[in-house]
Amino acid sequence: MRKIATALFILALVGAVFAFEKVPLAEVGVKMSGTSSGIVNNFVNREYPALYDSSVLLNFITWPMYGSPDVYQYLQLVLFGDSTWQNAPWGRFQGYYSVFPTTGLFDSLRASIARHDSTPVKVWLIDSDDDSLYIGFTIDDPMFIGRFIRLFIFILENHISAEGATSPEYNWVVRDVVPHYIGDLIMPSSVGDTLQLAYSYTRSYDWLPWNCELAIVVDTIALTTREVIQAAHAPLPLPSHMFAAKIAGTSSKITDLGNTETLIVYGINYGRYPDTLKLKFSSEAPAGWDIRACTRIGCFTDSQSVFLDTSSADTVWVIFRTNPTQKGTGKGIINLTSVFTDDSFEFNLSVTTGDHVILIDDDVRYEFERYYITALESIGEQFYYYNRNWGPLGYDTLSKFDIAIWFTGHHSQNTLDRDDRAVLRMYLNNGGNLFITGNDIGWDLVLDMRDTDPGFFTDILHASSRRSELRDSAASHRVFGMPADPIGDALLFSIDGGDGANNARYADVITPVGDAQPILFYGSSTRDCAGLRYKGTYGLVYLAFGYEAIDTFSMRKLLMQRIISWFDTATGIKESGAAKPKELSLSISPNPFNSRCAINYKIPGKANLEIVDINGKLVERTMVKG
Repeated sequence: MRKIATALFILALVGAVFAFEKVPLAEVGVKMSGTSSGIVNNFVNREYPALYDSSVLLNFITWPMYGSPDVYQYLQLVLFGDSTWQNAPWGRFQGYYSVFPTTGLFDSLRASIARHDSTPVKVWLIDSDDDSLYIGFTIDDPMFIGRFIRLFIFILENHISAEGATSPEYNWVVRDVVPHYIGDLIMPSSVGDTLQLAYSYTRSYDWLPWNCELAIVVDTIALTTREVIQAAHAPLPLPSHMFAAKIAGTSSKITDLGNTETLIVYGINYGRYPDTLKLKFSSEAPAGWDIRACTRIGCFTDSQSVFLDTSSADTVWVIFRTNPTQKGTGKGIINLTSVFTDDSFEFNLSVTTGDHVILIDDDVRYEFERYYITALESIGEQFYYYNRNWGPLGYDTLSKFDIAIWFTGHHSQNTLDRDDRAVLRMYLNNGGNLFITGNDIGWDLVLDMRDTDPGFFTDILHASSRRSELRDSAASHRVFGMPADPIGDALLFSIDGGDGANNARYADVITPVGDAQPILFYGSSTRDCAGLRYKGTYGLVYLAFGYEAIDTFSMRKLLMQRIISWFDTATGIKESGAAKPKELSLSISPNPFNSRCAINYKIPGKANLEIVDINGKLVERTMVKG
């Protein structure tokens, strides 16, 4: 796994607020690493009282959580113009600097603030509501009449800490660009007229509204004279009602038998007025577990309402008390909904003490897990989901599970890093079972010649590391199964199209070694192997393509079912988890077609009772206890 580097772009634009006097400072340079960005930010933070009334400062942090798609489009197509530094829109950059010319920047900044040269453009915020901004705009110079000028509204957030950055916090971080990344082209028709412009926008739940403000910027669009001619600050008012909910920390935990674990969800009122939250909770508890949700009011197992004052937060604790003698996975679903808006958030929380299957999501940033989750759920398999982005898995954790399903998607570097390979080697050598799948595992561990580990590829994954027996990019994406094989028999599918992930462009071709057996092939012959199985000290199924690329759900379900079944039978796994009910009964009296009836049941623990209509549509679902 690799950390994503943070690139920081800083642009300083200097002007007057509400006095509508503007001196652009555009020749600052573009910073591609964090070497000096902290120095610049510390300076503007320290000088904030002096700068705020006479400048517009914009920070562009190229990190997904700190910008909308419009911000990235803006950086690529507007800030960089035609990919040359000279045609950047905010005046002409004096070349690319490896570090900021900090002394020159500070001197120019102070000098520009002192001059306050007037410009013929006036721009200001007239008003705003929850989803619209109303801008006033006036031109006092006939030279701009009949010519296009451009207006941008940047939504900025202050007091942001960026991971890996050199400054403790950043102000004026661009969260969004309104109306879009190329700005709004305006052609004034007469001198002195005031234009009233309306722009819609959407607030993000990732912003902290009380830290947000607006920068309204007007520039020219001629390639040789792209310069800022006016700018103004304005506050971004709080919405009337807006509510968000987030997870504090992690949504899941792996723990030991008998432990009690608490997962936390909190709701925040971002609006100007109080709100009331409706909380709904349901859980799936293995035998001997107790799972409940609690607020400051008290604990509940179904629903509760909580008052949330202006700019305040409240917490929901979901408490899992585990069985001290039997491993299993408990799940809780908490839904928080505002009574005043459509804002609604639902979180799936889980705690495990070990289980039959652990599903390890190692596709970096994609969402291929849905292909595995739906298949496992469709065959009634009990599993625990773990995202590799949460951190490395240790042997003590992995050993709590009978089967590990590990998928790497189409990632081609660090598919399995050194920590991953070490823990898998220990897990398997101690009798574990691994289903591993990914397009470029062979490429990464053998052919790429960077962080290679041909020994692991051959000794643990039982595939040849000879270059003559391992190829990148299978010629055919038609896959068929080995006849009479317990996994591959009669399978036929494509790893292109359909409802699959369509990500198998570089699927590897592998060759089994030792006692490993081929189970799948590409094309129409048994020459190009697409998957293998091995049973020795441990059980292994290795697919040289991404399982998520299989083009139909029915084939994904069947293949998953066969792989799990093969592990269970070939390796002698006895499925763990909750004990089977010893006594179960259900009766309804009188006839359920009457206006009222009684439902009588006998179960050994907890269960979901579902009522459906004659067409099979769910009418009611509730948790019941024996």
